Amino acid sequence: MDFKQTLALIDSLMPAVIGGSVGLLAIVGLRELLKETMRAFHKSASI
Repeated sequence: MDFKQTLALIDSLMPAVIGGSVGLLAIVGLRELLKETMRAFHKSASI
């Protein structure tokens, strides 16, 4: 495998890696949002 083939392989995999990373961060962010929302609702319900 020469340099051009390696570069083509990396070039084709890069969008999948970036998309997967962004998707994972979105899932983690959504989980934190739901956790904070539930905490706020429990706090307002107890007051």
